[in-house]
Amino acid sequence: MALINEGATQGYSAVVLPILKSNTSSLTLNEMETLFFASTVSITPLIGSLICLITMHYGRQCTMIVCGVTFSLGWILIASSYNVIQLFIGRMLTGISIGLASPSIEIYLSEISIPAWREFATITPNIGVSAGVLLVYFLGFIAQNNWRLIAAFFTIPSITLVLCNIFFLRESPMWLLLKGRKEAAKIALLRIRGLLQETIEFQEEFTRMMNYNTLTNDLKTSENCQIASSLTTEIGQKSFLMNVSSKLKSIRRIILLPEVWKPTVILNFYFFFQRFSGTYVIIYYCVDIISRINITIDPFLITVIVGIIQVVFNIISACCSMRIGRRSISIVSGTGMSISLGVLAVYLQFFEDTGVAAIPLICILFYVALGAYGFFSMPWSMIPELYPTKYVNFLGPLTIIVALLYDYIVTQLYPIMITYNRNGTIYFYCIMSIIATIFLIIVLPETLGKTKTEIEEAFRGKLQIDETFKKIEDAY
Repeated sequence: MALINEGATQGYSAVVLPILKSNTSSLTLNEMETLFFASTVSITPLIGSLICLITMHYGRQCTMIVCGVTFSLGWILIASSYNVIQLFIGRMLTGISIGLASPSIEIYLSEISIPAWREFATITPNIGVSAGVLLVYFLGFIAQNNWRLIAAFFTIPSITLVLCNIFFLRESPMWLLLKGRKEAAKIALLRIRGLLQETIEFQEEFTRMMNYNTLTNDLKTSENCQIASSLTTEIGQKSFLMNVSSKLKSIRRIILLPEVWKPTVILNFYFFFQRFSGTYVIIYYCVDIISRINITIDPFLITVIVGIIQVVFNIISACCSMRIGRRSISIVSGTGMSISLGVLAVYLQFFEDTGVAAIPLICILFYVALGAYGFFSMPWSMIPELYPTKYVNFLGPLTIIVALLYDYIVTQLYPIMITYNRNGTIYFYCIMSIIATIFLIIVLPETLGKTKTEIEEAFRGKLQIDETFKKIEDAY
């Protein structure tokens, strides 16, 4: 439910901005307000991610309840807006909810899934997001002049999210173990697995969880001893400045751990290329992009087709991730996006006058399909996989904050770039896709079939990126 809301929030601007910019709506937005309306869901999730840093310490379940309440308030305010300020407040609340939903759900699914199904489980959130985008596109097609009704509809999944978390969902057993609540963790895992009593398989799984929790708590490296405990040094033992200095040094030592800085570099660059290759621009500005490349079919109908393609290829990606892994999917996705954007850019520059409207349409749909297959979903699903559980509460939201900053920059730049040079904008996204593919070929590790312990050990050992970043590590 949270992810359907997230997708709906992202796609809402694509279907309602044409209405809000017209004189037929009860509320009308000018150019500045239109830009803010589209980009606010790129910047306000930063606030949600900062709040998530706090709520995650009280549990994954708590974070998702706060997320559901915030989504509900946001959609209600949008649906009942009587002025632009109220509309923007509602829009900001739904944006904040995205920042709460993204890390908490990915981490929760990773922590409750067994290794054999982890690849599938951690990619299903992207199916939910795509379903939300499709749903809002579909509602925009059948109710093109009623943006209030569209907003009111999404209060239903928002309220359902709150009720499900209160009455049905169980807290993450891994989080409970990290908090030292062994018996509560065992009961939660029993309920999640649908068991009434312990089985041999259950005992083996719970033992593995216990062993991993012990390993993450006791692990020491030659340069870092008891880093986590040093972050909570008692203020009474040192002066304020000494205590702050000690904490900063501890944070620095954490960042320099190979199992921390290596996935941080990989994921932050992956998110950078994801955003700057245009995968999210087409969600926010789908109708505008279709109109600008002179596709004569109803753009609202095309948005529905785009939404269907995203859902279908996210499902295909989830199935393939269990067989061929994240790395291969990402490389195929980047290659396909590069080809489709390259063909589109060349067509628009040299052959647009031929009037073959099918070519840009095919290129856009192919780009959407290959983007949904890999780039749209993979970096999100790899957050709980690559980051150590001990630090994911902190690193997950921070990575999403950085990704959202990229998102805000991209959504602000698109109207300027497309107005100044339409073809140059397509070429830019194409070049970024090519660079991204090369980057992933060089540095992205495969996680298929590996446990969290094995992934962390791999980062502490030899990886492909070791040679690339050896000088950086040696400098410290």
